Amino acid sequence: MSMRIFLAQTTKTMYEGDPDWLSYDANANMKGFMRGAISVLLNTEIGKAMSQYGFVRMYPSAAAKMLETNRGHLIVTTRFQGKHTTSAFYRFSCDMGNKLYAAYIHALFPPGFIKDTFGSEDPKEEKLGDAVEVVLGLFEVWDSVPDCIPTNLNSQIGATR
Repeated sequence: MSMRIFLAQTTKTMYEGDPDWLSYDANANMKGFMRGAISVLLNTEIGKAMSQYGFVRMYPSAAAKMLETNRGHLIVTTRFQGKHTTSAFYRFSCDMGNKLYAAYIHALFPPGFIKDTFGSEDPKEEKLGDAVEVVLGLFEVWDSVPDCIPTNLNSQIGATR
């Protein structure tokens, strides 16, 4: 079993087993869904493994431009091949960095949630970055293993696209 499949199955079980997280519809309330994911997954071994997949997707032209300008960003290329075809599809992603992710967490969540979740009113950027990467990794893994997308999320706009 691949790591992606293991993580997809495990996080699906964790999601479906947590009534608070399950109550949030990612399409209607992404902030609530993220709050649930961060609360359940952060500071767990599964969350640490999931954060390794936490990248932001980008257009191929943007990846090419980054490579041309030697900007020093990490670009991840993922290759997917269909079961009954010789065609392959490539997805380009990059890590936007903990500084940007930390600013995003501070803009999105109230100070009380940040203090309760991270144990500090002003946690380190790395910890805040891990939280965003856990959520991004969750979507990446579920998207790459469509059979493991929870049933109530499977009809979401853009699922597996």
